[in-house]
Amino acid sequence: MIQLIPMTEQEWDPIQRETIAEYAQEHVRGGRWSQDEAMDKARKELAGLLPEGIHTEGHAIYAIVDSASGKRVGHLWFQEKEKAGRPCIFLYDLRIAVPLRRRGFARAAMKTLEDVVREKHEARRIELHVFGHNVPARRLYESVGYEETHVMMAKELKPWGTHSGL
Repeated sequence: MIQLIPMTEQEWDPIQRETIAEYAQEHVRGGRWSQDEAMDKARKELAGLLPEGIHTEGHAIYAIVDSASGKRVGHLWFQEKEKAGRPCIFLYDLRIAVPLRRRGFARAAMKTLEDVVREKHEARRIELHVFGHNVPARRLYESVGYEETHVMMAKELKPWGTHSGL
């Protein structure tokens, strides 16, 4: 159904800008960053992770291509790293173009990622982070066998005098 094709710099440039903007907004929504600081922090984090762009050693950035049409439908980015003395893949980003979502491309990309990892990498574990408020992504990952390994929780408190019942 899909193929993973190494991304070119020309393809990555606009996706990088989109990735930074979306990552910044996810952190604002999650309460970690303020709107004023989010873009700068997101740029710095991405630059720290990919100092050589798509050529950063240990990282792989792929276009997700629909095999039937040849159309690029999204992308994924992962890094091979070591965790607890064992090789591990960390999936940083999986994104399907908005008009093409809910057509099975993300699920197919996750399956193909597993095949690529088995074939080309020593890792036998794939990890990822998903924001708690991103329910569609959480459901996708759970449906393909991912399990929560730790959970952070937060509660926004209303100022004194604004809550009822006391």
